Amino acid sequence: MSQWLTLSPCAPAALQETIHSLHHAAQFLASTAESLLPHQADDSHTNLGWDSQKNALISHPLANRFQLALEYSTFSLAILEEGLVKTRFFLAGHNQQEVYNWLQTTFNELGLDGSSISALNRYDIPKHVIQEGQPFASLSEEILRELANRRNNAQEFFVSIAPEYPYASSIRTWPHHFDIGVYIPIRRDETHQDLNSIGLGMAVPDGSANDMYFYVNHWSKQSLQLPNTLPALDSGGHWITEGWTGAVLPLQVVTASAKPHDQQEIVQTFFDSAIKASLSLIGEK
Repeated sequence: MSQWLTLSPCAPAALQETIHSLHHAAQFLASTAESLLPHQADDSHTNLGWDSQKNALISHPLANRFQLALEYSTFSLAILEEGLVKTRFFLAGHNQQEVYNWLQTTFNELGLDGSSISALNRYDIPKHVIQEGQPFASLSEEILRELANRRNNAQEFFVSIAPEYPYASSIRTWPHHFDIGVYIPIRRDETHQDLNSIGLGMAVPDGSANDMYFYVNHWSKQSLQLPNTLPALDSGGHWITEGWTGAVLPLQVVTASAKPHDQQEIVQTFFDSAIKASLSLIGEK
């Protein structure tokens, strides 16, 4: 993978507030995709990529020409035409309706039907003041840069792992959970249906942890009988067994070291042990 970007610890409250603002801002990309793209049964038309050059979440192509991006460094939405910024809307100081008005008007001007772009209501995400009509606040440039670095590292790390698995998905962020990850089917039947799989990702704080964390989870079509003692994990990783079963590595374990090489080594050894453990739990070597 490319050079690891040094990660730094952040005050939990400030980190959480910035993540919540970005999570809600990402819904504008999902809403636009919902209105302008053909619908997929698994909602994959609304999922997002990460552009490490622009430090931005980015939609699937719209009309094979445009994309909508959420730029972390400027906390803005940008409409890209063939990869170049055509216009930009800074979110701080604007409420939800003002953003949707801009999206509708701008896409109409670009020749797409933006009139139906509106908030998605299929799932719940953490509450935010913009749901009450208040504007987005300005966000810390330092924390935005840190969160971009975390996504860049995760993206590059998963890019380096995915080629080892022939059925690996692309690396995407789903607007509901807001994690970045890759889904890896391990075995398929003769009709190409998945028989088992593992998933690798980096998640934002949620009901499982009050910190961002790397994770590896597993699934099998056949019912699994987990051992009483789950396999040991390296680098300070541990297992979560309530709600779902998965190996997790809190980011605070990574940022406890200030050296980029050490941080990368911590993440690498965690994933090596967690992938091996998850494969063994679904009966794969």
